[in-house]
Amino acid sequence: MKYLMQGQESIKKVEILLSATKIEREQLVSAIYDHLCKGLSKAVAADLNDIKAQNLGVAIDALNEVAAKFEAYFELRYNELAGDK
Repeated sequence: MKYLMQGQESIKKVEILLSATKIEREQLVSAIYDHLCKGLSKAVAADLNDIKAQNLGVAIDALNEVAAKFEAYFELRYNELAGDK
């Protein structure tokens, strides 16, 4: 499932998701922000940051996996707090 949408994510949210990964390359991180926060297409964000669009796609897929895990955790936590253990 796709949790992250082009141009719809806050910088803080992306920072938190990135902190749960090993993605550190400056150009790749900048391209991720350009795509997820500023709304640039993957191709344009990749070109502007001198990386391959395929690499950006792989990184965004990894961030979506992390987002899915966070979502599952928060749903579980919500159910626990609501008494639906």
